Amino acid sequence: MIIDNRKVRVAITQGDANGTGFEMIFKTFAEPDMLELCTPVVYGSPKIASYHSKALAAHADEGADSEQTHYQYSIITKAEDARDDRLNLLVCFDDELKVEFGKRTPSSALPAAKAVAAAIDDCKKGLVDVLVCGPVDRRTIDFAGERTNLGDLPAFISDKDGLQPLLFQNANMRIAVAAKANLTCIKQAVNEENISAKLAAVHAALVRDFRIDNPRIALLGLDLNDESEENAMLADVVNKLYSNDIQVFGPYRSDRFFADRNFEAFDAVLAMYPEQALLPMAILSDEPYVAVNTGLPFVCTAPCCDAQMSIAGRGKADCAPLRAAIYAAMDILAARRDYDSARANPLQKLYKERSDRGEKPFFVPPKKTDGDGQQ
Repeated sequence: MIIDNRKVRVAITQGDANGTGFEMIFKTFAEPDMLELCTPVVYGSPKIASYHSKALAAHADEGADSEQTHYQYSIITKAEDARDDRLNLLVCFDDELKVEFGKRTPSSALPAAKAVAAAIDDCKKGLVDVLVCGPVDRRTIDFAGERTNLGDLPAFISDKDGLQPLLFQNANMRIAVAAKANLTCIKQAVNEENISAKLAAVHAALVRDFRIDNPRIALLGLDLNDESEENAMLADVVNKLYSNDIQVFGPYRSDRFFADRNFEAFDAVLAMYPEQALLPMAILSDEPYVAVNTGLPFVCTAPCCDAQMSIAGRGKADCAPLRAAIYAAMDILAARRDYDSARANPLQKLYKERSDRGEKPFFVPPKKTDGDGQQ
């Protein structure tokens, strides 16, 4: 994909220092086709990258050269220096840090957080085109006030507490989440104002980011009791949005909804909490799925896998989730550009005049001015 006579620059954060982030990156861009598709700019630490590269080469097929060229990269200090047809590593963390594959340590999260912060800044400046966040371990604690959990990424970016829903997608379904896993957060989030806003945000994302002109959205109930107070409120939300030409249906019982494969009739589903979304996706499909942060000023995706600590440093990580996240980010970028371009120069307002011949539409041309701005 070409933008302004150059390939799309994909910012990729390194992920947890003790996990499989760098291994997934190296494996993904070992394939020449990926470098033809985009220009990767990896945000992270050269020292950590070197350690992972050597470990990956050591686990390569027997007889392979340990200095394989497809594990090499160019070190840069700013995004503008990124070179096409190369894996570019932008230095945003250069401190000494001991890499301990598979161990969950507070310090291993710090490079991941620094990388996300640096990549966000470059996205806002337009120096890179899309952001793909590397995997972090969900049980790694926050370090030095930096947020590293994928679920908190929208808040990290916008400094707002999760106003935009996180949407998970694969080849079979799209499911957005209204609230975090914490039960208190779920109860607080299930109110008419918030659910209406989340449904409107999902609708907007489907139109602009996924090229779906009139999307159909299913809303899941909070519990299995159809007559509960929360589900009655959700039904009122559905009716109000539907009357405003947003096609929302439900609320549905989540167990029956997925067991009967009703999700196949909808373009997206809004779940109340993560388990309602992630468990069905994991059970009903073998395809890797991607997290999409909707409603942000730039495209941001992430592979839906953690840092895979149990296999870190062994050369066994599957790069398919990262590749899927990159594809999704580039598809959304193309959709957004087409959507915005089509609406950049609307036709002038169509007026109507009344005459003996009835109403006749006409356009009012702009008034001409001379060189001094006089009419």
